[in-house]
Amino acid sequence: MNPHKRIAARELRNLCGGVSDMTIWRYLHDPYLSFPKPIYIKKRRYWQESEVITWLESQRQSSSQQPAARRMTAFGSLKLSNRERDDDFSQVVVQFAPRWRVIVCKDYLQWIIQKRSAEPSHRGVWRSRSYTTARDNLVRLCASRGLISDPIARATLDALPEQLSGIYKK
Repeated sequence: MNPHKRIAARELRNLCGGVSDMTIWRYLHDPYLSFPKPIYIKKRRYWQESEVITWLESQRQSSSQQPAARRMTAFGSLKLSNRERDDDFSQVVVQFAPRWRVIVCKDYLQWIIQKRSAEPSHRGVWRSRSYTTARDNLVRLCASRGLISDPIARATLDALPEQLSGIYKK
């Protein structure tokens, strides 16, 4: 990774899991998040890739230390859903692209690979495609679908426990 590489807004949105411009605006204006500030070149926004990756890693670490059901932001209380089909489901492990993600099922029994049923991103529901309790199987399934191109996503999957059963508790 080049510490001086700058990425444009489109690449930033993809790196952050396929979020919208409005979500990036919210990240920038939420003092709780400390999202990296852009650099303006000819009225276009660019971010230092290394800063964004560092921020994403810190968010993953801090989210595992906070209660899953609620988080306070400058915009008020954010209530996360307990329905696996919702965008704001509370147990998302990793978001690969706008249409693919891995979650922990609501009963904490298995990992589920899900795909959004429609484009654009704000339409459709999440449909389950594969289920597994073993990390190695999860990595293999994600690789077979061509989802593991991002090193951060791969590192997140590698950091999971070997078996899910009995690890998470409500």
